[in-house]
Amino acid sequence: LSNSTDTLQMEILDTPRYRTIDLSKHVKYPEEMEYFLYGDPDRVILTHNITKLPDFQQIVNLHERPHSLTETMLHLGARMSLKKVEGCPRKDAEGITLIMVP
Repeated sequence: LSNSTDTLQMEILDTPRYRTIDLSKHVKYPEEMEYFLYGDPDRVILTHNITKLPDFQQIVNLHERPHSLTETMLHLGARMSLKKVEGCPRKDAEGITLIMVP
């Protein structure tokens, strides 16, 4: 947009999941890292659930659909957690949040 009087129109094609972040001090990280899994017959997407700040955004394209997930479940989406991976993001020695789960 070249100036403040220009407008931009857009159309939202799909909203597989929308969740606001609760910024209150009472929110706790989950015990295990949580993700949302969704897709269609051609792709399977895994996206990290942001719980509270600081946190990170991570989107992963899987090579194939997990065997126990039906096409309907994939279309609707499913919450999942990674067992034995702590829900609180890890930080380096300087306190910077790491974006990769080791």
